Amino acid sequence: MVRIKRRSANDGCFYEVEDFDQYISELKEHGIEPPLVKFRVFVSHENEHLISHTFGNWESQLALLFKLSPATGIEYKIVPN
Repeated sequence: MVRIKRRSANDGCFYEVEDFDQYISELKEHGIEPPLVKFRVFVSHENEHLISHTFGNWESQLALLFKLSPATGIEYKIVPN
């Protein structure tokens, strides 16, 4: 399971994969091209609100930025830091 850390900031939250090597391994096992470098995503409180109203489950939309979705077969969990 891929764990995505959620770290609060004043105007939003940062998200990044907890164990990058395991994340890369999971992507490769499922035939998904992994990113070349570790990255994190910032989502403002305003954007989080807009995404949740537009798509319902904003966490599933966030997971797509990390190339994770139910279709990939890779389980993920967003955890607080």
